[in-house]
Amino acid sequence: MARLANKTAVITGGTTGIGFESAKVFIAEGAQVMITGRNEARLAEAVEALGPKAIGFKANAQSLTDIDLLTTKVEQKFGQLDILFANAGVAKRAVFREITEAQFDEEIAINLKGLFFTVQKLEPLMKNGSSIILNTTTLAQTAIPGEMIYSACSTSFRDCFHSPPKCL
Repeated sequence: MARLANKTAVITGGTTGIGFESAKVFIAEGAQVMITGRNEARLAEAVEALGPKAIGFKANAQSLTDIDLLTTKVEQKFGQLDILFANAGVAKRAVFREITEAQFDEEIAINLKGLFFTVQKLEPLMKNGSSIILNTTTLAQTAIPGEMIYSACSTSFRDCFHSPPKCL
């Protein structure tokens, strides 16, 4: 029997990379998976590639309105949530002196604010035994030149959710 049979999962940033590959594994293990992405065409392609156990939902991780709409959709479609994989993120390489306010704001909004509110809004749909998976990076321990903002977000992200069971 598949380990995730009759389980529901949401993967933010699920159209490419780690999110998409994780969706393939979750589905192969029996889960019904909702993936999110900002690009409607890429979202449709990903859902088609993943097959009938995949559902796409267009959402921008930095938009609280989109996160609220996602929460409503998950509740309507699944009723409850077994797995939340908060994976959406962006890293735009830039030299320290060339980082713009717009770039700073976008990375903070997606990588920190978006993550925080995604967990906050979807967690009430999760029952005992559910899992929240937070995709972070080794940049939380060691910065890489050109990825200062992403590193700062990863560190904040790690520290914020280090002991979520105690906080939720």
